[in-house]
Amino acid sequence: MSKYTLKDVLIKKSGNKGVSTSEAIFNEWRSCELLSGFFSLIGLAAATLDYEFSYSPTRTHDNCEEDLGRVEYFREMTCVTTFASFFFLVQRDSKKALLDKYLMTVEPEYKITVWNFPVVIKRKIKKTFSMSRTIEFILLFIFPYPYINASIYLPYRYNYETIEICYNLSELLYIFMIVRLIFIYRAIINYTPYQNHLARTFCLNNNAKANVRFVFKCLVAQHPMVAILFLLVIPSMIICGCLMRIFERPLIDISHQDFQNPLSGIWCMFAAMSSVGYGDFYPISYFGRTMAVIGYSLGTVFLSLFIIVIQKYASFSTNESNSFASIYKAQAAADTIQAGLIYFGCKNKLGKKHQITKDSYESLREKIVELKKNRENITEMGGAGDEFIVAIKEKVDKLTDHMDKMEKLCGRIIKHAKSQKSLEEQKDQDTSIILNK
Repeated sequence: MSKYTLKDVLIKKSGNKGVSTSEAIFNEWRSCELLSGFFSLIGLAAATLDYEFSYSPTRTHDNCEEDLGRVEYFREMTCVTTFASFFFLVQRDSKKALLDKYLMTVEPEYKITVWNFPVVIKRKIKKTFSMSRTIEFILLFIFPYPYINASIYLPYRYNYETIEICYNLSELLYIFMIVRLIFIYRAIINYTPYQNHLARTFCLNNNAKANVRFVFKCLVAQHPMVAILFLLVIPSMIICGCLMRIFERPLIDISHQDFQNPLSGIWCMFAAMSSVGYGDFYPISYFGRTMAVIGYSLGTVFLSLFIIVIQKYASFSTNESNSFASIYKAQAAADTIQAGLIYFGCKNKLGKKHQITKDSYESLREKIVELKKNRENITEMGGAGDEFIVAIKEKVDKLTDHMDKMEKLCGRIIKHAKSQKSLEEQKDQDTSIILNK
């Protein structure tokens, strides 16, 4: 099915506002998404206050005592904000359907007749109650409901005995509310340069999905270190640390660890994600240990991402590779020439059989061998190409031939000097004999 082109979408105007029809619908859809995320955040904040204020200081692992005298209105606020978030979420879906219909990204409406009535109804139900939308609605309505209190006892093996750990229903429902952060994150990224109307139109023309994953890839491509640190590492450490604290807090009387402080859970999760494991804080409940394993797995993934990013930063560009090749070539050649000059100087001054001359000769050989070996590894060291390796090989061969010629020349000079010296000595001896006679 044909789609509007980028030009068609951007030129169509609506009224005197100078805004295209699709852009106006997109702005309404984005506003509904933001309002839904805002009310979800207010509900999560109210549930957090409910959890903190309802937790009794005299609570133990088998006693789910709650202080409900002043926290019911927090749950009522959570309930009200949840319904407000649901309302704007439904409005978002309607605006999204209208935007898709305007951009011709969905199938046209069929006229309902007696023959196609079941098929049309089935298609409408499937489109209205999709799997992702149904999961969003279900997760949105999981929160601590007012005036509903219950205790859940779970078995736990401690000191070779099976004991029961008590959790409140409101605590477990509050844990599921952490998923609302995804709604907030999704609402915020709609205001990034990669999720505006123009960006979505480009994605539409290129048959790409302008979803959360696409925006995350764009952010990582443009700001890799910042995106990984502030979008993955720090949020994961804080969320998993808070969840671990919720699971470990009722067991303080038997673990004797200060999980009353939220920073203790975050610190314990940092030790797990960094695979350090200091041991000052550690989980003992089954759910807490599960969070530690999840944190360790996430830390391994994030460390791999950091290594990939650092490797990307450490890799040479073309200009840097050429500069490295020149520096390495000049340094290697200078070291070899210096060792050759030292050897020939020692050989001329001290003789070929002298120990210092032999040592300098071995040093020269080592320099030449090292230069030959490094030319094979220069690609891994600096990313230099085959042309540089060939050039190095040619330079080494020329330098070796030149040193051989210099050695032969020096040998002939020394041999000539020795013959001249012997002739002079013989002449002196003949002169002294004649004078004696």
